[in-house]
Amino acid sequence: NSASALRREELRYNGVRVGLALHGLPPPNTPDPGLQPTLSLKARVARVVNVAEGEGVAYGLTWRAPRDSRLALVPVGYADGWRRALGNTGDVLIGGQRCPMRGRVMMDQFLADVSEIEGVREGDEVVLLGEQGELRITADEVAALESTISWEVLAALTGRLPRLYTRGGQVVARA
Repeated sequence: NSASALRREELRYNGVRVGLALHGLPPPNTPDPGLQPTLSLKARVARVVNVAEGEGVAYGLTWRAPRDSRLALVPVGYADGWRRALGNTGDVLIGGQRCPMRGRVMMDQFLADVSEIEGVREGDEVVLLGEQGELRITADEVAALESTISWEVLAALTGRLPRLYTRGGQVVARA
């Protein structure tokens, strides 16, 4: 596993399953070998909706707008592996800012509060895992919100999500 390969040099390059390290993430309690994250999860804003003060959103209406608000509909849901536990607790990055998730994560989508960001529109980038500007959301951060481990966060991402392989910022393959 990753921890063994990183801690014990004699095991490297000898049939070790590196798993987490393959994604550039060191296991807990392992000296930092200088790995760089290789995986990000991004989507695009599908729609921006205005929500009136007191109006509830998503399954069960678990979030009610404390004031007139603007929410971005993000087309990633629990069928994609984005866990329901993140509803009303997780954040995403939009427009270089952290945006709180509002309401429950639905099967195919969730909502993020963009009330404080001017000009958010359909097609804008949403970062669920990874970096945008100076900000970052890690698998460890998401795992803590789900009371689990980063391995499970990454393993939960389903085949419904397209895989884009990049080199130098350019897409070189799709799966």
